[in-house]
Amino acid sequence: MQRLGRIIYFFTLPLLRVLLNGSRRSRIIVVANNEILLVKPWLGSGAWMLPGGGIDKGEKTIRAAARELHEETGIRCKGNSLLPLGTIPFKHNGFAYTNDVFQLHLSVKPEVYAEQFLEIADFLWVSPKSLPEHCSPEVKEALRLSSLVTVTN
Repeated sequence: MQRLGRIIYFFTLPLLRVLLNGSRRSRIIVVANNEILLVKPWLGSGAWMLPGGGIDKGEKTIRAAARELHEETGIRCKGNSLLPLGTIPFKHNGFAYTNDVFQLHLSVKPEVYAEQFLEIADFLWVSPKSLPEHCSPEVKEALRLSSLVTVTN
């Protein structure tokens, strides 16, 4: 199933670039037990990413981050539990957009699941010091904003 998502992604890549370029998006660093949560979108290149996504017209970025986190992982949080870390421009493989990065600290690792069908293919809790090989450059850029998570690679 995930292979089908990658094939569709590569065929729709030109359209995705048009739709996403210049947009504003959210990313959330979810921290629990000294590990961060990564997601692998069903429709995508197969890279591990931070949960997050688009911001609807008129929607506040912090509200969008909380909504996307719930849709992608089943984790519910209030906007005031998200720590804003900053904004980073992202340019890679023909994509250019802005990420508003937030951090959420949890006392225990929750069970995670995709709320929406065909959105997230897999989840991974990992130490920020040992990120997986096929990891989106967005992850390292976002982690650099965090004073609580150290990136060593």
